[in-house]
Amino acid sequence: MAARGNWALSKRAASTAFWVDGVWVWEYAGGETLGVESLASICKMWVYAIGFGMPHKNINNSFARVRRMDRQTFLKWLRINGLCFIGAFIVVFLLVQLFPHTMLGFLGRWASLIELTGAKKATELPSDFDLFIHILSRNTISIFITFLIGLLLQAPLLMIVYGSFYSLIAFLAPLTIGHPFALFDWILIAAEALSVIASATFASTLATEIFGTEPEKERLLEYWKKNWRRLLPRQERGWRMVFRESKKEFILFIIAILALLLFVAWFEVWGY
Repeated sequence: MAARGNWALSKRAASTAFWVDGVWVWEYAGGETLGVESLASICKMWVYAIGFGMPHKNINNSFARVRRMDRQTFLKWLRINGLCFIGAFIVVFLLVQLFPHTMLGFLGRWASLIELTGAKKATELPSDFDLFIHILSRNTISIFITFLIGLLLQAPLLMIVYGSFYSLIAFLAPLTIGHPFALFDWILIAAEALSVIASATFASTLATEIFGTEPEKERLLEYWKKNWRRLLPRQERGWRMVFRESKKEFILFIIAILALLLFVAWFEVWGY
């Protein structure tokens, strides 16, 4: 919980109460959320709630705002996911220089698997607008899957996969399209990479609140070791409460990701 303090409350009656991490959380209809920790404070809260329909505003050090998304945790996850992506990108680049034809075969098999999921070539679609919608929908599904995997604290592994894939596409271009990547190709790769890293990082930050696993090497290895057989690991906090607390950040995240997805689809169709 964040630092305690005395908070002036409006005289609206509280609508819902939750028990989270040993703390009663009192939610108002307007979105205000306050919490109380000690047994004495809980008793006082209910007495005032029954008598007056609201907690008393002068209970010293009893109320605390529900914690919001931790910016430092977000930055730590951004660093971890970014390093995993860049590390895989560089390693595959070196492998392409050493074994170009072997890696080309690997990319071909990977592309075949992607086609099985419904991916189409530009020549298979009747118009540029249809291509735009196809790219936008495919990328949206990818971001959604990335977000779900990030919520299970598996984003670093997925970033290795993404980094490897984009590196194969970029550095095998002389063998697949007949020339190295141009500036516009790198802009497209960078925009797509930014969208997946941002999605994975935001989801991982939420997952830290849900599962109580900090973005540190030892803690992550311990988490993976204990939960690799579990589809849904044990939660330290309810995911509904975490999403409710991070509502504003979640809205900003959706706006930013939507803007990136629209830019990538537009750029790939009409930006060259």
